[in-house]
Amino acid sequence: KVEKKLIIKAEATSTEAEVEAQIPATLFAKVKDSAIDKVKVDTGAAALSVEPDFIEMPAGSTVSLSVNNKELTADEKDKLSDDQKKLVASGAKVFDFNAAVVSEQGQTSKVSSFKKKIDVSIPYTPATGENPEKITVLFFNETTGKVENMIGNYDAVTGTVNFKTDHFSKYIVKSVDVDYSDVQDSAWYAKYVEVLTSKGIISGNGEGKYNPNGKVTRAEFATMVALAKQLTLGESKATFPDVDSSAWYAKYVLAAADDKIISGYTDGSFGPMDNILREQMCVMLVNALGDQAPDIESSSMSFKDKNSISSYAKTAVAKAVNAGFIAGNGDNNFAPKDCATRAEAATIIYLYFFYNK
Repeated sequence: KVEKKLIIKAEATSTEAEVEAQIPATLFAKVKDSAIDKVKVDTGAAALSVEPDFIEMPAGSTVSLSVNNKELTADEKDKLSDDQKKLVASGAKVFDFNAAVVSEQGQTSKVSSFKKKIDVSIPYTPATGENPEKITVLFFNETTGKVENMIGNYDAVTGTVNFKTDHFSKYIVKSVDVDYSDVQDSAWYAKYVEVLTSKGIISGNGEGKYNPNGKVTRAEFATMVALAKQLTLGESKATFPDVDSSAWYAKYVLAAADDKIISGYTDGSFGPMDNILREQMCVMLVNALGDQAPDIESSSMSFKDKNSISSYAKTAVAKAVNAGFIAGNGDNNFAPKDCATRAEAATIIYLYFFYNK
């Protein structure tokens, strides 16, 4: 599908610290009626692409979208937590995004969250020696004082860092380097583990180790997929009898179910603590790809053990192999029922994340 966009230019001059675009609600209504997918507001400092119904817009109102890219003042820095101060200690500029709805009577209401995620694109030039794949976007959570990873991705073709968000605040573009004591630089999986950690898609055990040979549960892998695809988390229509809503993985598993990435076992359960099998990983990732999955039949597989691949997974395995996500184990066997390791999971998620990027 070719995405249709209405592009609005609101570029800053060299003397402007903040760029603001004011868009009548009637324009969004016309965009929606015209089957245009998104409105892109390009300020020069950043570009914001929104769906026409991303927030509530009363009749006669105006939507204000603004971006301020500057070094923080001393007073602004004082309000940051210690972790946040470390990121701006070198004088790095912070992107402060704001959205508001101005009523017909002139009353301004700041919008703190959106119904639909916004695509944000920020021009960026990597520094000498900076690994482009480790560049991401970090969010300054003003409520908790924490720094949260927004899973930004640098696009060398456009020279921009892109991410999705359902809320506005202060953000900073930065490469993140994390070293694990049990991941050697020469390991075949080192690159995949390090890059995905820089994005916040995977993490270690909190003690400086990744445990690459450890097994991966179905809940853990579903969480990785949900983060890599940047699914919207929150209210879900999906339910599983063995997925407690208070579990740390619940919002990710349910979001993946809403997105048709997972469907659970035939008895309706999900088995969150079961170790995920190699064939199950293929099914989840091919489901996540949707229309982007390669069109290939299971009959194309030449693995010696292809008859041991579950019938429900045969096509997904063929597509995952064709997409380059996964391969056999070296003796022309696929080993579909083997439990995946954390190193294997990081590799396949990395290849999925950068697929067609």
